[in-house]
Amino acid sequence: MNIEILKSKDNQWYFRCVAKNGKILCHSETYHRLSDAKKGAESLVRGVLSNLLYVCPEFEWVKTHKGNYRLKIHTNTGDQQ
Repeated sequence: MNIEILKSKDNQWYFRCVAKNGKILCHSETYHRLSDAKKGAESLVRGVLSNLLYVCPEFEWVKTHKGNYRLKIHTNTGDQQ
């Protein structure tokens, strides 16, 4: 699964969860600031990973060639998603 942050037509930011097969699993509300969209996505991922897998993730945001952002997740087990 990937977490992507995109800019909407009205210049607000939102994130979405995309499955490996390309299907969109969910998306967020829109945010006025990029930093708020990042915090929302990180909060979602942190909640899922800590409650289901009992890991504490660290996050790295990577800017794509289209100007969007993709989240890389590093867990305390050394795995990268």
